[in-house]
Amino acid sequence: MDKNKEKKVALLYDGSGAYPSGVVAWEQVLQARGYDVVKASGQRFTDRLAVKPDLVTIPGGHSAKYNEDLGREGVTAISSYVQGGGTLLGVCGGAYFLSEDISFKMLERDGSV
Repeated sequence: MDKNKEKKVALLYDGSGAYPSGVVAWEQVLQARGYDVVKASGQRFTDRLAVKPDLVTIPGGHSAKYNEDLGREGVTAISSYVQGGGTLLGVCGGAYFLSEDISFKMLERDGSV
């Protein structure tokens, strides 16, 4: 990597509901790919979105807890970040949290829905 270039910054959610092992794993993956990783939650996470990180990652965990931690202001800030061209990665519960609608269908034993 060119030492004259600034490192890319990844904002990694590590608040309520995020699986600690997932946060650690994603931090390692992002660092291995040359990112400076900033872990944050709640209002600090929301505030960091305004400085336009190169990547925002929301790892696996309990998506309802993410909503409680970030609130309407956080959700709005994420939406603005993406609409402004930001790159967002949601994994497992993080992807559910970022979805507009989620529905599950139960399979019967014979494989039918």
